[in-house]
Amino acid sequence: MRQLQIHYFLLSIIFLATTAHAQKGDWRAVKEIPPGTPISVKYRGFFIHNRCIFENATDDVLVCERVLFGTSRLFLRPEAIYRRKLISEVRLEHSEASNIAVGAAIGGGVGAAMGAAGTGDTSARARFSAGLLLGMGEHS
Repeated sequence: MRQLQIHYFLLSIIFLATTAHAQKGDWRAVKEIPPGTPISVKYRGFFIHNRCIFENATDDVLVCERVLFGTSRLFLRPEAIYRRKLISEVRLEHSEASNIAVGAAIGGGVGAAMGAAGTGDTSARARFSAGLLLGMGEHS
């Protein structure tokens, strides 16, 4: 039972670490973001984040290049300009490769915890093998 609590604790730490990258309230930090960095902007109180590639920020506005797909390229300008006073949140976004790696690590950890807890064999090697196989099955 104690081992299961440890697994839940570790999984909650992983979850919190992946969601703790939002930047609020420090416009100086936003102005220092390197150009070309993927970010998302929460604007005008909407619940969604607009993804874009950071270009620059002044005291009044944030300028970035929108990430556009399909027909949206025909209807929207590629450059987005957000007024500072209407921005509620700016987040650094991860690349697709790092998102896949984090997802695989979380899936592997969950699978390892479930496999270790679910196998009837008490040997450590059997629990590790069952967890590893279950974790690999999560993302294959």
